Amino acid sequence: MALMTTATATATALTIVIGRETIAQAAIGCRARRYATAKKKPSVSYDSGILNSFKIWYREMSNYDDGDAFAQDQFLSYVLPYYRPKELVEDKDRAMRAFSVKTPLRKREEPDLSDSNQWYLNEIRVEKRETRGTSEKPAETKHLVMLHGYGASSGWFYKNYKGIIEGSKRVGNLSIHGLDMIGFGLSGRPNVRFAHDADTKPSLEIETQGIRWGRYAVCLKCGGHLDGKHSTGGHWCSCAAEEEDLRRGVAAGGGGPASVVVKKEDVYEYVQNQRALVAEAEDVYVESLERWRAANGIEQFDLVAHSLGGYLAVCYVLRYPGRVGRVVLASPGGVERTPFAVSNPDYARLGPHDRGTLRMPVSNRVDEYGFLGRYGLTGSVFRLLWRMRVSVFTFLRWLGPLGPSVLIGRNAAKLARSGNIQDSRELALFLRYVYSCCVRASFSETSIMRIFDATVVGKVPVLDKIRDMAPATAAHVCAKDFLWIYGEHDFMYRACGRAAIEELRRRAHAGPSTPGEYRFRTVANAGHNMYLDNDGAFDREVIDFLRY
Repeated sequence: MALMTTATATATALTIVIGRETIAQAAIGCRARRYATAKKKPSVSYDSGILNSFKIWYREMSNYDDGDAFAQDQFLSYVLPYYRPKELVEDKDRAMRAFSVKTPLRKREEPDLSDSNQWYLNEIRVEKRETRGTSEKPAETKHLVMLHGYGASSGWFYKNYKGIIEGSKRVGNLSIHGLDMIGFGLSGRPNVRFAHDADTKPSLEIETQGIRWGRYAVCLKCGGHLDGKHSTGGHWCSCAAEEEDLRRGVAAGGGGPASVVVKKEDVYEYVQNQRALVAEAEDVYVESLERWRAANGIEQFDLVAHSLGGYLAVCYVLRYPGRVGRVVLASPGGVERTPFAVSNPDYARLGPHDRGTLRMPVSNRVDEYGFLGRYGLTGSVFRLLWRMRVSVFTFLRWLGPLGPSVLIGRNAAKLARSGNIQDSRELALFLRYVYSCCVRASFSETSIMRIFDATVVGKVPVLDKIRDMAPATAAHVCAKDFLWIYGEHDFMYRACGRAAIEELRRRAHAGPSTPGEYRFRTVANAGHNMYLDNDGAFDREVIDFLRY
């Protein structure tokens, strides 16, 4: 699941436990439907009934240790004709093969290693081998690593494994490594604690002046949700521009320019140790990826990363630029600047005795700190739970045998709305696999809450990471080729990709490096999960960019 897909799901899950919120959400849905145009129903059927939900839940509880592996193998065996649950010797000489493999990671240098057996990464590996005579020197193998988003796993790329491996005509030997990031999917789920959790303020309170916020986060013309430009009826919303004030607010008449106001003493308290906490959380994922690379003896790999994975991919590239070739960032999170960015230079100037307020003009530009993003869409309950480190998966577990039904009901129509999934069994197996991966508790459920604010924006935005690169790092990073790619109906701000490209160009021109190739692309008939909604178009862009 993507960043805001999960955020929306969290709010929906809360309505099951909070009666008043349930009524409010129901009222919004009814009002939206009154304005809705004719909605297309998905062409693929799915069973979200209680009986099927109980069967899925019971199977997971009965096979808690390996139910996720069973669900992964059953799903991938159905959708990938050359997939095997594990690497088999007899398959070694096949031109194409796919299997699951777990790589143990070097033990972390921590006093408590009681859960050291949980430090491993699960991987779906898809390989293509060029057939040559025995006397010929084998061709070099290209390596492609794919990183998923928050709450997702490597199986979400199942269509792309086939599309990329079979479409790569310009490379003879190719290994695609779809990784479950640590704490996600079938990877290990160690007990991770962050040292700076106790001495950081979880959020910054802001005040908006001169703004009238829209009450509902839906388009009253067609019923589509503006935070994702989608509706539960299975169609894309095309009216977002007409209801823009529901997302960012509009200046109230006679109130002067719209602005964000923060107290200096609150800001000073907020920024204390915040960078250290963000670095701690990033380090878990960056270093686990680096240890995986070293354990597999891969000198360099190309990288495709989606959503939260895209943010963490940037962190990896900044730390280990020599290990990465070309980079594809698919709707990455945490790019835009906002009032919640602790890397705001104005915040760095504040001292412990400063009093008064800071005022920032509200901006529609993602590269300015007055950009409010989805601030108007995140309610107080959601923000409170975010600060308390409570995730949607907690509620999924609390729901017990009703959990699969809720998850299927929330996601089936979204997965099928582009028309790219036509097989009912494929959809059913995929949703069971998703539930199997999501129902197991993990520190990764809440690690995002250290890196992002409750409005799902980065505390240290990618734009600031690029701006603040050391000269030596910038020389390597800016010379790389980057593809920023978004879905046509993506809820992530496509302007973030363009702003990041401009920031890369500025850094390249300010130093000795020559800018690499920076591409920006949009995938038609697709949302945030564009690689799944329209895998054909996505794969073509990736293959062309990577020169496969």
